[in-house]
Amino acid sequence: MKTSCVTFLLLLPLWGVDADVSARDAEITSQLLQLDKGGALTRFFGDVRLTQKTQWLEADRMTRSRLTGIAEAEGNVRGTWFSQKGEKIYVTGVRARYSPLAQTTELWGDAPLSQLTRWETAVDTSPVVIRSQYFMARQKSNDVSAKGSVVITQAPRFEAHSDEARYDRTAGVLEMWGRQRVQIHVDDAKGRSNFESDRAWIQINPKRSRLSGNVKGRVVPRPSPS
Repeated sequence: MKTSCVTFLLLLPLWGVDADVSARDAEITSQLLQLDKGGALTRFFGDVRLTQKTQWLEADRMTRSRLTGIAEAEGNVRGTWFSQKGEKIYVTGVRARYSPLAQTTELWGDAPLSQLTRWETAVDTSPVVIRSQYFMARQKSNDVSAKGSVVITQAPRFEAHSDEARYDRTAGVLEMWGRQRVQIHVDDAKGRSNFESDRAWIQINPKRSRLSGNVKGRVVPRPSPS
């Protein structure tokens, strides 16, 4: 049973949710609430859930600094956000941090990797799934970056691997690069394709892509119906 319930202003523009939604008060419930350092730190323990209109964040533990406004969540972190455009984003990881002055949200996960899943609409049956050791969402530049063992999939037709990736939400452009070469696999109605390059640039809508840096590829056309 929830034993603590606190409401305070906690700006959480996580993963690019609408600014007007994220500026409203948030409610946090947990099994235990603890005030440390004369109230400078607020700690929540056990089944922690932050609810804020169309978004919520859950974790085993959560801490917020009154001085900096920085909020940190640890242990089985899960977050869900719905935008006004109808898209749904769900993230999982082991640790998360929101920094209000920098207007950034960070997510960590190694074993297993942290994961971000994005459905374009409520009826989307082929979401984009991104797994990585580290994510950072920046509200000012409206982008999300991933670093470390990045894997991007949209089953069953697309899979890509890179060291780093960045998605510009305003331009609708995904970039991939790193010390290891970018690998892309496409399986669609036209056939199967495998590509390697130093860098990849993909525009979501309209769909366009560009590979650069020692590009190698193999395309196997799908046989025509007899």
